[in-house]
Amino acid sequence: VAVFDAPLFHAILTDDLVWHVDRGELHLTMTKAERSKLWEQFVVVPELRRDDHGQVYPESVPEPLSAKDRMDRFREMVDGDDGHRAQYDQLDPSSKQLVEALRRFEHARA
Repeated sequence: VAVFDAPLFHAILTDDLVWHVDRGELHLTMTKAERSKLWEQFVVVPELRRDDHGQVYPESVPEPLSAKDRMDRFREMVDGDDGHRAQYDQLDPSSKQLVEALRRFEHARA
């Protein structure tokens, strides 16, 4: 029985996959192959479906991340929810830009 059949958004470390069942619910823990890469979503989003007139079927449009969810996911990536804290020098240029934006945002809120 397949319980998950979709391509992931980015690569994971397949040797670092942990699963367990808790009260009848399956839990998977996967490690990203590239720690500093921010995932916009978990799986690849299929193309939008359109009717004969070119109109998009609303149910085929993925839900966008809210600004808060995007910031929370980015903080999680930077802070490291797996005991590993990302080092600024190890981030790619776009991730460094996001860190700087997060720092400016936090400073403005203070």
